[in-house]
Formats: sequence, structure tokens, C-alpha cells
Amino acid sequence: MSDLQIGLIALGVILIAGVFGLNWWQDRRLRQRMGEDFSAERADPLLGGKAAPATAETQARREPGLSAERAEPMIGGGQSAGEGDDAEEPDPMTEAVIDLVFTQPVAAESLLPLVRDVHPAGQKAIRVFYRTSGGAHCARLRLGVSYSSMQLAVLLANRSGPLTPTEWSQAWARAQQVADQFEAEVEGPDPREISQRAKQLDSVCASLDTSVGLTLLARGPQPWRLAEIQALALDLGFSDQGQDHRLDWLDRSGAVCFSLLAEPGPSGRQVDATTRLTLLLDVPRSVPSATSFADMADVARQLAAPLDAELVDDNGQPLQESSESAVDQQLRSLHLGLEQQGLAAGSPRALRVFT
Repeated sequence: MSDLQIGLIALGVILIAGVFGLNWWQDRRLRQRMGEDFSAERADPLLGGKAAPATAETQARREPGLSAERAEPMIGGGQSAGEGDDAEEPDPMTEAVIDLVFTQPVAAESLLPLVRDVHPAGQKAIRVFYRTSGGAHCARLRLGVSYSSMQLAVLLANRSGPLTPTEWSQAWARAQQVADQFEAEVEGPDPREISQRAKQLDSVCASLDTSVGLTLLARGPQPWRLAEIQALALDLGFSDQGQDHRLDWLDRSGAVCFSLLAEPGPSGRQVDATTRLTLLLDVPRSVPSATSFADMADVARQLAAPLDAELVDDNGQPLQESSESAVDQQLRSLHLGLEQQGLAAGSPRALRVFT
């Protein structure tokens, strides 16, 4: 054979050996991968095997659970961090929302100084909500957690009237302060739309805002001392909620049914005594009952007896027992009207608006 033929044969042998070597290497590599995937440590737990150690890939695909970040406590109480989204959220019916989206996640500890005490805008309350970097909705800051956005929910109307342009500007300024600190994008509705919504809500609330009162008058010139009135009322079942010259009658759930208000003497006279007490049933803020007025009248009589007080209605006339059922019937109509407008008496929404 010539040198050329010998060279071609040798080249062919080398190529064949290379092909076999490549196939062997690929087969070995495949077996190693299969061995890793089906090793004893990755056996099916249902068959008694052990679970595989967590790898970077399995950690990235882990199902939602109680991570270290979401197990941190919250500021202000409420749900624990491990319970996911908070139930409380902005109310589109009674609030205008300003959105802030951070360019970079912001730690709760950095936000805290700016949002710890968010002051009202004028006479309108502001609630603050947050979205964590993991997508959870929060009604309170959770320490140790970073946030991607937040919202300022501004009350559209209350008993001071509709949200004014000045109040809206104050709310926007609070949002802008946070945005400037953390380079956030601020978005909000058109002020003209806000003004229209605020006026509509105020009009609805004004048509439904009602209270019913009873008055206890001292029969003689000697006034009642406020300390004695308070002691008597507390013994009767009223609760002191920390309001000046006011005590509340609560139902079993702790909600206010009606209130007792004392009117101190005029300035320059005895300020720790009074000759006039008022029991007030604030309809939108009180828990509905079929006998709301009758219950208040019964308590008023129990209070009037030891004081030797005259009990009169809103018109200054002595209260007649026969009028109680008629008043309660009127209250039922008012409760129905509030419910139909989405402002059920005693509900959190009604308590925000009728304040």
C-alpha cells in the first residue's frame, strides 16, 4: 500500500475511535444526571424516602409560606405578617386614593418616620396602605419588610363638609414629601373629579344625618355635681371612653348605642356641676336595633329617678311612653335608607364619614 492509503486508514481509525469516545462520554454524563435526579436522598417521601436537600433552584420554586421576611411583627397591630394580605383596604366610595410607586424597594424602618403619625388634611382623615416587594397588601407597616408602593386614602366628606381643594392640596403635599424622600412616582385622580365625588357624598350624608335626644332637667335650683353624675351613670351601666363630659352606653360587642352628655355651667360659675343632661342617639354612628329609642328612654328614666329630674324630648315636652314605638319606627326607616346608600349605621364606613 502506498503512504497515502496508510494515512487514510489511520485517519479513519482515529475518527471511529473519536465517535465511540464521544458516545461513551455522553452516555456517562446522562447516567450521572439520572443518578442525581433519582438518588436515594430524593426518594418519594410517600414511600418512606428522605426529602432532597434544598438547592438554589428548589428554593426559587418553593410554594408560598412563612418566610423570615413575612414573619416580622407589624406596627399598629392587626393581622400577623404571616397571614398574607390585610383585609382593610381603601374605600373607593368614601376615599380618594393617591398612589406612590417607589423606584427602589424601601424598608419599613425608613418609611416609619414619615408615616408614623400621618396627620389629617384639614378636617379629613388620611389612611395609609402599603404593598410589599413580594406583592402583599398591608394596612400597617411590617418591620423588617421592604415595600414597592404605598397609598394615601383621603376621606371625601364628613360632618365638616366635602373635601376642599385646600385639604386635597395638603394630602397631595404629604404624598409628595414621601415621594421626594424615596424617589417615588406619584399618581392621583383629577381634582375636578375629586371635588364632584366629594360634593355628591356630602349631599347623600347630609340627607341621612340624624340624631334623637332626650334631656334631663333639674327640678330645683341646686345643680348636680358632675362627679356624682358620672358615678351614678357608671353604676347604671354607662362606659367611660375618655371623652370629656361624655359617657357611652355600649352593646355586648362594645359598639356605642347612645351617649350621655353633661353640659357644665357657664364660665365664671360652678364648672363642675350642671342642671342639664342629654342622652343622644347618633343614628348613623349607632348600632341599629328594633328598640333603639325605647332602650334609651328606659335608661333615661332609670337615671332621672334618683336625680329627681324632669325627662323631656327634643321638643321640650315631657316624654310619653306611647311615643317610643313611633320614634323607633322612624329610626328603622332611617336605618334602611343608610343601608341602601351603602352607609349602614354603625359600620366602619359610616363611622368614618359621620364624624
